[in-house]
Amino acid sequence: MTFQTPALLAVLLLPALALVAYLVFQRARRRFSVRFTNLDLLNSVVPNQAGWRRHVPPTLGLAAGILLVFAVARPETWVHVHRKGAQVMLVTDISGSMQSHDVSPDRLSAARAAADAFLSRLPKGARVGAVAFNDRATTLTGPTQDRDAVRRALAGLQSQGGTATGDGIDAALRSLGGKGGAIVLLSDGSASAGVDPLQAARRAAAAHVPVSTVALGTKGGVVKVTNKRGRERSIPVPPDPDALRKIARASGGRFVGAQDAESLVASYSRLGSTVGVERERRELTAAFAGAALLALSLGVGSSIAWFGRFP
Repeated sequence: MTFQTPALLAVLLLPALALVAYLVFQRARRRFSVRFTNLDLLNSVVPNQAGWRRHVPPTLGLAAGILLVFAVARPETWVHVHRKGAQVMLVTDISGSMQSHDVSPDRLSAARAAADAFLSRLPKGARVGAVAFNDRATTLTGPTQDRDAVRRALAGLQSQGGTATGDGIDAALRSLGGKGGAIVLLSDGSASAGVDPLQAARRAAAAHVPVSTVALGTKGGVVKVTNKRGRERSIPVPPDPDALRKIARASGGRFVGAQDAESLVASYSRLGSTVGVERERRELTAAFAGAALLALSLGVGSSIAWFGRFP
């Protein structure tokens, strides 16, 4: 919590001085009671009030003063709010390296499961679309509230070809139509085709569209290919987290690494719950002023109810 006019907090010295004065008064009152041996006369001068109750009205009054000072200083805090009409594009790598089984059952199947978790965590009212890319980018569906349509589009994907990451980002930007939003990009390798991904990320940043990236796979990932002679060989396909981290940094997005299906689903779930959520500064002056009024009212009410007098 912060204050728009923090200098006014210096007024808190007044409630502090009031507290000191009250404590001094109570101590002097006890000394007077001990010295005054005529108890019958003492009871008529200082009635035997109910212990702790006599401290309640001044305590509530002091609290009201403190809360009022806070209110005058105009307190504020940051809150997370869901933005209406939020839209996001899921951009999924379907290059040949997504056939690797280092992520169970394979990288592409794990990506589909994670996308399903992402769709389930999206705020109501958010629209989502999908882009797939290998040597080129294909827009599967534009932003829509029909989550099942997106799931069906992702279910039909097959992995083959190269990796045109930049083209995937540009296709997602076109689908967003300059209306803002966010992009979630999943890939397992560095770009091998298409436009420069960093340039595409900068275009996204200029359009105020953050690109959050997820690096999928392990260093031991391989795919098996068969040559024309029928011989099978294994080709290493380790992920390239550095390239995806740079894309996220250049566009203002977040980077997440996932080495197994469970962590991938968890990462997508977290990203889904943050889409369309913005930080908003909210002033708390009214809340503090209301609390001060309530404390003051309770103090006055308790004094009248217990002691029959206005404080």
